[in-house]
Order: sequence, then C-alpha cells, then structure tokens
Amino acid sequence: MALAVAHLLLALDNPDGDVRCAAAKALAKGAAHGDAAAVQLLAKRVEDADEDVREAVMDGLAIVADRADSIAVAAVIRGLSDADKYVRRAAAKAADLLCEPSDTAAVSALVLLFSNDDDSEACEA
Repeated sequence: MALAVAHLLLALDNPDGDVRCAAAKALAKGAAHGDAAAVQLLAKRVEDADEDVREAVMDGLAIVADRADSIAVAAVIRGLSDADKYVRRAAAKAADLLCEPSDTAAVSALVLLFSNDDDSEACEA
C-alpha cells in the first residue's frame, strides 16, 4: 500500500495534467472517507493549472472529506470562484455535501456564484 501511495504522490506532481487528474481520481477512489492526508493532498491541487485536475479535486473532496472539514471547505470555496464552469459546478456539488448552512463564507460564495454565473448548470448543482 505504501508503494501505491508513493506513486500517487509522484503522479500528483507530474507535469502532465492527464496524469495529475488520474492521480486525483485514484486518490479519491482509494482513500477512506475522512482521510485527512488525502484531503490535504487533494486540497493542494485546488489551483492546479489544468481545469480537469481542479474539477477532479472538487469531486474527490466531495467523496473523501468529512462534512465541515475546514481544509476541504476552504478548497471548495476557492473552487466556487474558479474560471472554469465545470470546476464551479463540481465545487457547488461539493459545497452541498461539505459546507454547513451556518458557514457564512461558503454561503456568501454560493450566493455570489448564483448571482454572477451565467452557467445555469452550476447554479442548479
């Protein structure tokens, strides 16, 4: 198992976006729910240059992180303002699963998304 994790760590830093995306998806699929290390590794990729990686990160956080996990919630809030509509959509879905209604930063980010986003699919998420 340690060897597989080491390979995922290397793959998350690979110069090829497709490799980083596959690594993020594999990490989310293989990690236990609530795995803090996996959440941290995914959250570090929230500003990846590749939009597919950022989308996979949002999807992965929704799967792995516990509700109200501060690291995951902070990453999801950043994802809500992403330039890519698919990342914003994945972030909105993750926010629904991870953010508490009392989280004012998350609620503010969602309100901003809904009021400014021309992509109705992101708002419907």
